[in-house]
Parts: sequence; C-alpha cells; structure tokens
Amino acid sequence: MQLATVANNPDEQAARSRVLAQYGGNSLLGIAKFAEQYVAAIRGGSSLEAIGQSEMSLSTTAQPQEGLHHVY
Repeated sequence: MQLATVANNPDEQAARSRVLAQYGGNSLLGIAKFAEQYVAAIRGGSSLEAIGQSEMSLSTTAQPQEGLHHVY
C-alpha cells in the first residue's frame, strides 16, 4: 500500500485519482483498492490506463480477501 501512496508519475496519479473518485470520502479504502489494482497491473504487465476505468475494476477488487477479517 505504501507504493500506491507514493506513485507519482502522471499515469500513476491519474489511475489513483480514478480509483479514489470511485470510493468518495473513504480515501483509505480507495488507496487500498488502488494498491490492489496497481500491483496487479505491474505484475501482469497491464496498462495503468485500465485501472479504475470500469465497473469491472470495482467488482474484481471489492471482494473480501481470504484470511482478512474486519475488526469492529
């Protein structure tokens, strides 16, 4: 997640902004979701332009991850 917060080239900034806009006032969740998509794009050799562009990006990253539990 730290890598996602310091991503600073124009393509990375635009991708982060698109994802943050999808999560409105919840910037922590937005950064976490951007980090997931960013790492997947880097590892998969995908374009950063695809990050946050469609509802698909929301549906593929909005699923709970195994082993993670919410604490209230």
